[in-house]
Amino acid sequence: MGYVFLFLCASAFMNSVFCETHYSVPEETEEGSVVANLAADLGLYVETLKSKNMRVDVIANKRYLDINYDTGELMISERIDRESLLQEQECQVQKKSRK
Repeated sequence: MGYVFLFLCASAFMNSVFCETHYSVPEETEEGSVVANLAADLGLYVETLKSKNMRVDVIANKRYLDINYDTGELMISERIDRESLLQEQECQVQKKSRK
């Protein structure tokens, strides 16, 4: 079973603050499934996710993950098929935010 590794980074306006969190998502996880609660994992209030411009990058013209700004949850928005994405390469989804 393939896994997708998520790397999350946060960056502040003047002082750079970096946070890296890893998540594993089994392939073919159903759409709407919750991967993690970003607010809790990054030590942020739910309200700050949007104000810090948290977003999920698009890979291969598809948005596999999305953030629910009301709950702080990172959710599957489209099924991930590792073989069709990378064909034997490691899959990485990188998340960055700036204040």
